[in-house]
Amino acid sequence: MKHLTITLLTLLMSMGALGGCIEKDEYNAKLDFTFKKLYGTHTCVLDDIMKDDSMIAGYWLEDRSKTLFIVINNIRVGRDIDLDTYGYNQKYLQGLSKRIDDAEDIQFKKRFSYNGAEQPQIERILRQEGFRR
Repeated sequence: MKHLTITLLTLLMSMGALGGCIEKDEYNAKLDFTFKKLYGTHTCVLDDIMKDDSMIAGYWLEDRSKTLFIVINNIRVGRDIDLDTYGYNQKYLQGLSKRIDDAEDIQFKKRFSYNGAEQPQIERILRQEGFRR
């Protein structure tokens, strides 16, 4: 009985650590490979993506409209990049919207203006949300 209690307690704690995320296997026939992807809340999914993608500076969910804003570091080699060229396009947003269940709309925001200057309103929100990239 004691072992069963410990096992159940461990299982419940590990489920809580995922924070509403579910890991699913997705098979890609073109690559003949199965990928593990997280599904669930925006926090869980984007925290996992941000581990691998340094171009994402941060994100926030606007409570009123349920719009998720993803901030992209858009300056490369001193120039403003085209987000589509780097893969931040409608297809990427559609893939994210299938994985994130607590946002009704997802939009990209550029972190810097065309000349590389910080956009104060975006920097303020990023600091407020705790992102320091």
